Amino acid sequence: MRRKPPKSTRNHAAVASVVDLVRDWMDTEGLSPGDRVPSERDLAARLGVGRGQVRSAYAILEGRGELVATSPRIRMIARPDAAGAASLSETLTVISTVSAPKPGVVSGHQEQLHLTAVASATHAAGLSMLTVSPEHIGAAALRRIVDARPLGVVALGGVLGHDGGVLFLDRLRAAGLPVTVLGDELSEDTLAMTGFDYVRSDHERGARMVVEWLVANGRRRILFLDGLRGRGKRALPSWYIRRSTGYARACERAGVPLIRLDASTCNAPGLDFAERITRQAETLREHLGGSRAADAVVLLTDGSYFSAAEACRRLGREPGRDVLFAGYDNYWATHEHRRFESTAPSVTVDKRADIVCREIVRMVTARARGEAPDGPETAMIRPELVVTEWPSAGATAAHAKSGRSRRNRGKS
Repeated sequence: MRRKPPKSTRNHAAVASVVDLVRDWMDTEGLSPGDRVPSERDLAARLGVGRGQVRSAYAILEGRGELVATSPRIRMIARPDAAGAASLSETLTVISTVSAPKPGVVSGHQEQLHLTAVASATHAAGLSMLTVSPEHIGAAALRRIVDARPLGVVALGGVLGHDGGVLFLDRLRAAGLPVTVLGDELSEDTLAMTGFDYVRSDHERGARMVVEWLVANGRRRILFLDGLRGRGKRALPSWYIRRSTGYARACERAGVPLIRLDASTCNAPGLDFAERITRQAETLREHLGGSRAADAVVLLTDGSYFSAAEACRRLGREPGRDVLFAGYDNYWATHEHRRFESTAPSVTVDKRADIVCREIVRMVTARARGEAPDGPETAMIRPELVVTEWPSAGATAAHAKSGRSRRNRGKS
């Protein structure tokens, strides 16, 4: 029987949900700094929740400085004071789907990696950083940011794909705030239309480097475990399109087939690690056996390696020897599933988030201080190929030698 979560956990989740409801209501009503908010009883009736939940939500918003209590029963939208406004003049507002940078073990969320890199770059520039979730963007949030007058605004990838995200950023820019974005989600044409300064990684080059390395190490049948293929053409991010194009073009130039497999069900939300292994084994089964078995697997990201490696073993093939795995993003060593697997992808690509985010911070501060060019400033950062200790050089050489022997026997 499924156990219920502890009561304290359920209550915490309920209060967090009501906080979101209260903020959404304030945004919808268009409340401004200094406007009075309804009483606990009144707002509870409007939202259809308990009065105690609204009381707790109000207390949280007061703690965050979004509300101020002028008496036990009267609360108002907080006004940014002069000291606060002064302190934000050396602060970047970062709009991100991740609430805070988390160095160390990661779950695979790329925006988390970028937010951590932005935090490091901001600190190195002698600035402070304030994060805002795109879930809370709206008229009230727009006013709060504009009134606080930060040095500039940085938008990470998920914001651009969020409903109303580009419009929200455009309104911030219209209010006189410089905006720089991580441009991996949108196409070059779309980015040009927005007119934002942007930085992006060269995903097509990164994919090409992966294929060239695999071919140089004797691999001739490459599988692409495509975790987004099942989405068709709906809302496909630009980085995925450029990376997929890079794999396809590099394989075509090398004269080796690229076999795309729909792996979208292998990473469905809610799957535990064991179920991911089972689904990946089912996806790979017909391509890892027989005389025409694949000898390399390309993954969308490092996070898929751990379950794919075990799936490969279940099918009688050893990762790093029989099959070389290529990841992307270079975070396998700190991924939460690392504890399940002693090996690593043979090769991966580091997008150099440190350089990307350092350039983003440089662009937005230059724009704020009048040192940027008149038109939009753009930058494409070259990624770095990273070869791990897997496979050993001996295993790679042995595979290449056995491949030559098979070809020679075929000629005799």
